[in-house]
Amino acid sequence: MLSVLLFLLLAVALGPLALPSSFYEERLGPVLQRMTHGNVKAGQINFEYTPAPALIIRNVVLDSDPAVGQIERIVVPVNAYNVFNWGKALRNVTIEGGHFSPTYALSLPQRLKPEADTPRMADLGLVNCSVAVGKRDLGPASGKISFDKAGALAEVMLSDQENRLELHIEPKDAVFALTLNARNWELPFGYPIKFDGLLLKGIANSAGIVIEDIRGDLYSGIVTGNAQVSWGSEGWQLSGVVRTNGLQSEPLSMVFSNSTHISGRMVGEAKFAYHAVDYPQLFDSPAIDATLQFKDGLVHNLDLVSPLKSQGGNYGGGQTRFDTLNTLLQVRPGTVQFNKIAIEGGKFRANGSLAIGKERKLNGGFAAQVSSGSLVVSNQMQVGGELSRPQVRTGAAYRPRGGEASMASPQETAPQ
Repeated sequence: MLSVLLFLLLAVALGPLALPSSFYEERLGPVLQRMTHGNVKAGQINFEYTPAPALIIRNVVLDSDPAVGQIERIVVPVNAYNVFNWGKALRNVTIEGGHFSPTYALSLPQRLKPEADTPRMADLGLVNCSVAVGKRDLGPASGKISFDKAGALAEVMLSDQENRLELHIEPKDAVFALTLNARNWELPFGYPIKFDGLLLKGIANSAGIVIEDIRGDLYSGIVTGNAQVSWGSEGWQLSGVVRTNGLQSEPLSMVFSNSTHISGRMVGEAKFAYHAVDYPQLFDSPAIDATLQFKDGLVHNLDLVSPLKSQGGNYGGGQTRFDTLNTLLQVRPGTVQFNKIAIEGGKFRANGSLAIGKERKLNGGFAAQVSSGSLVVSNQMQVGGELSRPQVRTGAAYRPRGGEASMASPQETAPQ
């Protein structure tokens, strides 16, 4: 009896394989259209027997437009659940190589809304799928779409190919709740700043994303903040604010220059705004304003102390030790400006400004001073050269009598 039962189960499971593909072509198209609430055209339908029996639907085009959506393969396993629930429910279906427009991706809860007399999805796997954003693609990513007992879309879980990035999407009425978790992840735009951990929480709709909470661990410190992303007829816009606390500034500043950088602990706040016609150009025109403070560190490859001892000349290399370094940072297209720089380190202090212009050329100046008892030495310095090789030019040092010491910050020079 057991053998007969196993034979019957096997016959039921393999029964669909005995039917010609034309049998499914005539019936599958209308079913797919009802399941997705749109026109679905399949290029080819056939069976594969390894590694497991499955119905394969290839070269699928959605809404008769590849720009809306296209899928390389849809794999429907011929397993016991799908056989016994044929026409009612499907499980372990996988979409491979899907490419969708943002509008189609955002409409998935409505597109996959269950209808009467239509098979319901128990789950839906995603393999190497992407979403077109402007002229680029976000992805590929793999994951799973889960459905509730009524067959409505409940959540989407996605991860990148290295499993360093996880995105959780949960539809809520007309919006989506988003949670992004990243581990050992580099920013995919601008400079390759690396996060040990990053958590983003926000709300998305068809007009944009509001990132309500940003929490990141990087370079032994913490970053918090919020941001907004919008897109539409006026192009792409990104704005927000981030705050840092206790970051090790050396590995962060070395992302921008291996030779000339700052070590020490950094705290600060930065406001940023980007605008572009399309997503690929969004980070080409930065507008960043930040207030930064560095503590107990060194300015590498820039010596502002030795020139105080000279009678004039040019200097390069070296380093400047400090207890605190405060500055206002402005980043604009092609220009980085450090204003109101104030450096203090023991008996040394300096005030000034510095700009990094085109081709990473330096342009700025400092008023520096060292005091030791009644002896005070001060000097005016001009900084030029390139970021990788700064050059400090100074005149003869000034040694006023006790009580006459003064420092006048040089006029801040805008980059040419």
